[in-house]
Amino acid sequence: MDNGNAFNISYDYTSVMHYSSKTFVNTSGQVSILPIPNTNVSIGQRTGLSSLDVKKINALYNCNLCRTKLLGASGKFSSSDATATNTSDNCLWLIHAPSNLILLKFAKFDCFSKNCNAKINVYDGVTKNSPLLATVIAGQPLPVLVSSGTLVLLEYITNASSSFSGSYSTVTYGGTFTTDGGSVKSPNYPFSYPDNARGTYIIIAPPKKQVFLTFSEFDIDSSSKCSNDSLSIRDGGNLNAPLLGVYCGKRSNLVISSSGPMVVLQFSSNSNTNGKGFKANFSFGEESD
Repeated sequence: MDNGNAFNISYDYTSVMHYSSKTFVNTSGQVSILPIPNTNVSIGQRTGLSSLDVKKINALYNCNLCRTKLLGASGKFSSSDATATNTSDNCLWLIHAPSNLILLKFAKFDCFSKNCNAKINVYDGVTKNSPLLATVIAGQPLPVLVSSGTLVLLEYITNASSSFSGSYSTVTYGGTFTTDGGSVKSPNYPFSYPDNARGTYIIIAPPKKQVFLTFSEFDIDSSSKCSNDSLSIRDGGNLNAPLLGVYCGKRSNLVISSSGPMVVLQFSSNSNTNGKGFKANFSFGEESD
């Protein structure tokens, strides 16, 4: 920018205000805007404000609130992005995916004080009035979380020195379940599940509880070592938790229990024969000694 104030913020190819490369083109196959120096950069989008859009608005209006916008199908976030000057202000990250559901993964969340009560409220939507998906607490097991839509809001609350980092990606199917007495179903159930489907489901019980899964139906295409379609069940809240098992084929009276308050189900299908899928009813019970 030769004339104007860019607030020392880099050029934003993904700004919601940016034209696309083919805007105003009247000749097929031609472009009207060519990015420099990398001509392969994608420019312009209409999903919403980009992270730099938010940063520039804050700079323009001299706003000291700690706000970050993450736009795209994947990305990273961390406490190093928290730059609030008002100590009473909680930092917020709004994650906006272009499509599908948002899969959140926390890599770490540490506290450096004995009286630290650092936590992250994860809201299933665009504001703090949206349903609370979960509260992630420093020093406790970190669950993966799956939204019900394309928007997730993270609120970072702390009264002491703490540090966290995480990332997000998108999945086509999945969900986060925290209410006792629900059910988890494969995509398109009770009809055959689709080809090349991926789903991640997390069930979170209160502390010192167990999760009990009872499958009322299980019909997943059978293959050697379940290498085609499968349902993996993990004994914990993240994708690296120990496996309780990898299942396929037709099964009856399948009952699974976790050793703690969280369990993750990962469903995967290929483009071959599909079954009807699965339905699992879950409940919470006291941890066994």
